[in-house]
Amino acid sequence: TRFGATNVRKRRIRIGLDQHPDLMRSTLLHEAIHACLALNGISQLDMDAEERVCQALEVPLLSLIRDNAVKW
Repeated sequence: TRFGATNVRKRRIRIGLDQHPDLMRSTLLHEAIHACLALNGISQLDMDAEERVCQALEVPLLSLIRDNAVKW
């Protein structure tokens, strides 16, 4: 996809490099959540449900990282 994609079998996350750095961080976190779900057997959700879970976790986790001055 344009923003990012996860290939769990290859253990690879791809991020679109044509994004603003903040969006790249958000996309990386979003794709990492997809990977975590898959690696823990939770990716059996339908794609819409999985995407909603990733979106629901992405914003608060990113805020947690930013608000606590975690550098990455």
